[in-house]
Amino acid sequence: MHELSVAQRLLEIACEHLAPEDSGRVERVRVAIGTLTCIHEASLRFAFEAVIVGTQLAGAQLEIRTIPVEIFCVPCNACYPLPGIQSFRCPVCDAPSSDLRHGNELDLESLVLQPCNPESSSPSR
Repeated sequence: MHELSVAQRLLEIACEHLAPEDSGRVERVRVAIGTLTCIHEASLRFAFEAVIVGTQLAGAQLEIRTIPVEIFCVPCNACYPLPGIQSFRCPVCDAPSSDLRHGNELDLESLVLQPCNPESSSPSR
């Protein structure tokens, strides 16, 4: 299950980008995952929940944006998303294409932080 190593690496990258003075909590981690990565979304969510326990990301939600496979077609001089990954042929003119433009991404796009409000941690009177 490579989703566990992906989740661990997402945690590492996120923690590298959090400044030591960031005392707020990470609310969401946004990632973009291409269809060709063959990452199973439910498995990644499960692994992510397991690896963030006791870290700066504890309680964060994983937000996944799926990137479809897109090729460039030379005869059409345009990019087109493919309906599936079985055939890398232009959906318009049926020309074969090996010019992959999207679909193999695995990117940590953003961290959404909830700032720590020091006034809210004091007891209310």
